Amino acid sequence: MNSKQFSLKIEEVKRQCPDISYLDAILKYCEDNSIDPLDVSKLISKPLKEKIALEAQDLNLIEKTGKLPL
Repeated sequence: MNSKQFSLKIEEVKRQCPDISYLDAILKYCEDNSIDPLDVSKLISKPLKEKIALEAQDLNLIEKTGKLPL
């Protein structure tokens, strides 16, 4: 499996359970498929990392980055 296929599978989990976060979707996918979450770290694409970071910022888990107003 490559990172694009993995991202598509995570997006499918998100569509099925829209109330969970991307991080939870990854963990759910790993649990459902008996995969160690540490093994999928290399499969997380840049867009997926950005979505996870945005959710973490919204939950105040990580510091928000400065954005210029448009």
